[in-house]
Amino acid sequence: MGLFSLYKKNSLIKKAYNLFNQGKYQEALKCYDKILKSDSEYIDAWYGKGVVLEKCGRYHESLEAYDKALELDPEYTDAWYGKGYTLTELERYQEALEAYDKTLELDPEYTDVWYNKGNTLIELESCNEALEAYDKALELDPKYFGAWYNKGYTLANLERHQEALECYVEALKLDPENSEAWYNKGGILTNMKDYTGALEAYDRALELDPKYLVAWHNRGYTLEKLERHQEALEAYDKALEIDYEDSKVWYNKGNTLKKLERYQEAIKNYNNALKIDSKFTYAWIGKGNVFSELEKYPEALKCYNNALDLDNQCEFALEAKENVLKALKK
Repeated sequence: MGLFSLYKKNSLIKKAYNLFNQGKYQEALKCYDKILKSDSEYIDAWYGKGVVLEKCGRYHESLEAYDKALELDPEYTDAWYGKGYTLTELERYQEALEAYDKTLELDPEYTDVWYNKGNTLIELESCNEALEAYDKALELDPKYFGAWYNKGYTLANLERHQEALECYVEALKLDPENSEAWYNKGGILTNMKDYTGALEAYDRALELDPKYLVAWHNRGYTLEKLERHQEALEAYDKALEIDYEDSKVWYNKGNTLKKLERYQEAIKNYNNALKIDSKFTYAWIGKGNVFSELEKYPEALKCYNNALDLDNQCEFALEAKENVLKALKK
């Protein structure tokens, strides 16, 4: 290879890299293809091409490029990592895990690989192993926001709420403007029945993102738990301004109206939920409960039967139906 030819290829590699960083992916791809046309064994060009294709969502082609780089250099660490990430995007999780493990054989302190290995293990429902991977990432970089966040999420799913809460506290030290972390913190505090703390977390999430639908919804639910029913209704209305077709919001608003003994309004809300999702078992039960309160037992029975058609083992519907049948016999 002549000195001029090498210089030209290095210039094209640098150009492709700069184009990629500017978001000009097709132009970057053309640079890599131009290099590979003149030298099909230029490893960095295969790797760079893989990265660009991955960014464009062309995962099968990206995988081929990474494999070509690894064929030329089986110890190309970043290519193994790129391959693992691409396999994850293709939902080929076991193969992705193998690629990440190969990367870590070559570089045991590759923090991002430990993090993404954890994410892949979550997809494989190996939560305890995922926690070990996140812990390794945090051992290498205690300020790794994503590792704290995903570790917290995993612990919450395992119902290890106190440990999950501690993770979100650490995550929010690193990024106090992250609305999703505040929302998840609120969810954990709700599960711990610390409704005042949960409300503070949801409020912070909504300060950062006023259009955060599920935060408004959960704020309503939390206010209801605090028996601040009118404020709960206002939160549900705010959620419905964002998404009028959210059946769960209509259902929970119906529950709050029922507690306020605003029965006709509650029925309207349950009906709205059922218009959106006619198979919403608990909306049928909620509507039936209102009819029971109004002593309209035939209508209540119809609602409970509809619920049981959807879930014949639902204990709430079975018990409610039994009570209605007793009332009808009096």
